[in-house]
Amino acid sequence: GGWAAALMLLVQMASARVQLNTITYSAAVLACEKGCKWEQAVRMLEEMVSDNVELDSTTYNAAVGACEKSGEQDKALELLLQMGLPQWNWTPSHTAQPSARAKQAASGQQR
Repeated sequence: GGWAAALMLLVQMASARVQLNTITYSAAVLACEKGCKWEQAVRMLEEMVSDNVELDSTTYNAAVGACEKSGEQDKALELLLQMGLPQWNWTPSHTAQPSARAKQAASGQQR
């Protein structure tokens, strides 16, 4: 699918010594979201951290969406908490359907 092509393009860019940035990684994470490939999306976040690339709310939102679409609500909630919700203006993408737990975390409510 398109997610595999996006990840391959990212690898090719790195091989060609193109400096990967927030935008290039975000595009790959968005492709993973569309393909419901949560593990790859999370791996991209990890690579961004190891490459010292800034993670932004768009990138996190796409990774959360990939987790949600794949039924990985616990991982989605973990990512939301990693984002540090107060510092981000997080809004779900048009494709993400946050679980009740994720919505609860976003609103700051406790069980």
